[in-house]
Amino acid sequence: MREFFEIGGVHEFYRLAEDKDIILRLDPYLMLLHYNIIFYINLSKLSPEERSGLLSRLRHKIVYIKKVHSVKTFIEFLKGEGEIKQW
Repeated sequence: MREFFEIGGVHEFYRLAEDKDIILRLDPYLMLLHYNIIFYINLSKLSPEERSGLLSRLRHKIVYIKKVHSVKTFIEFLKGEGEIKQW
């Protein structure tokens, strides 16, 4: 089981994101790993101005995730088995 912590606002997310190299974007979420804890912010809960500002400020760190493959082993991944979620 993995725990995910939702960040309450853009300023708190900026603070955590400032020293991170990569931020994952799985719409509508931005996620980052901090001390082995996953923090996220839900973009759909932000105003258009907040969302635009956040994406603009962190654009050089954001990696867009298109698909998520859920498999038990690397061999299953190579064979194309498992569940694929399209984002």
